[in-house]
Amino acid sequence: MPMKRFPKEILPLVVVLPSSIALLGLAVYAVLYWGFPRYYFGWYPLVPSFFILLSFAMSLWLIRYEQRNPQKMATAYLLLRGVKLLLAMALLFLYYVLIGKDMAAMVLSLFLFYIVYLLTETWLFYLFIKRRRQKVESDA
Repeated sequence: MPMKRFPKEILPLVVVLPSSIALLGLAVYAVLYWGFPRYYFGWYPLVPSFFILLSFAMSLWLIRYEQRNPQKMATAYLLLRGVKLLLAMALLFLYYVLIGKDMAAMVLSLFLFYIVYLLTETWLFYLFIKRRRQKVESDA
């Protein structure tokens, strides 16, 4: 089966989203590590890493879904938002069960990254849908 072309409209989801999470992760790391060392916890790198991997996986899933069923992209996107929330809760639960210390710092870090991820992803998806509609209207 030949490989389908990569939809350039989704490229911001694949590039901008993980990049923004990585930059935020580095900025928060620097602030916590050097500015507020008592709030830094050893497992902090787990949080941005989780969201970077999650953004890649979700973006690739959306690309695949867009190629198979482009009419239902909004439904797929909402489903992914629910999955993302469940995975974040599962990460928090695993952290509590396995490590269990510095829970307040972990919850705040996870919440901060979740909100930034959510806002960035929503904006990029909005732009994607807007561009796709314009393309469909110009083709018609």
